[in-house]
Amino acid sequence: MSTSGCTCLQSFYGSLCEFIEDIIITVQSTDCSVRVKLGITNWKFTKSLADPQSGDFRKFEEKFKAEMSTVYSQVSGYTNIKVFSVKSDNFAVYHEIIAKLKITGSGSLARNYYKVFHQVKKSLETLKKQHCIRNGNTTSLCVGDSITLTPIQPLSGDDFCSKRVPSGFNNFYSSYFSSEGLNCVSECHQKSPKYLNCSGGTCLLSRTGPQCLCPRTDLYLYTSPDCTVRMPRSSQRLPPTGALITVLLVVVVILCIRRVIKKKATYVPPYMK
Repeated sequence: MSTSGCTCLQSFYGSLCEFIEDIIITVQSTDCSVRVKLGITNWKFTKSLADPQSGDFRKFEEKFKAEMSTVYSQVSGYTNIKVFSVKSDNFAVYHEIIAKLKITGSGSLARNYYKVFHQVKKSLETLKKQHCIRNGNTTSLCVGDSITLTPIQPLSGDDFCSKRVPSGFNNFYSSYFSSEGLNCVSECHQKSPKYLNCSGGTCLLSRTGPQCLCPRTDLYLYTSPDCTVRMPRSSQRLPPTGALITVLLVVVVILCIRRVIKKKATYVPPYMK
């Protein structure tokens, strides 16, 4: 806390940092992966390769990644290979291909992932037909028929935003796809499916949810939380002249009633005279 107030974290604002911005994050791409089980036929398996912490495993991993990068280089957005383990059965190498997935609009995550998955599959089918990777006259890596691909579906837009939005605000944000990419928007944003329209007021989002700050509360009294129903504050009090007229009318009515009552009390029928 400083003398001028709180120093807020990114995306937060307010005198006590109690409010959060309508758009948390905009991304144009995200990581995706495809898991592969690949059998190697021309390398000898040793027990040390079963230990991911061993020096032999690390040397093998480095060589495998270098060789397979030439196979996966045609995959859109390809960035890296991660080797999980090596098994003695058919010298199976369990690894994951990592690629950048472009976000180009609604439905693009699933559509572009499908494209990446089939590019990986095609690359491995080509390798299987060639049987070996060759660098010039040198044979580096040969594969068998044991190739298994497992798709790892990317997060949906809403799931992605749920993980990226600060804790406590997750339920108030939704995904919105635009030409800029994937946006995480709050219920105070017009593109949110749960948009809170404050009818000219200002929508603020805190941990309790979205709320409207209605305009000109000095002139109007609002009876709805979304600022749609209002009444002039002047109607809540009479002007001085109106109040005076009302008082005079009340006095006149009271006097008239008293006069009628008095007349009834002093009235004597003619037959009693």
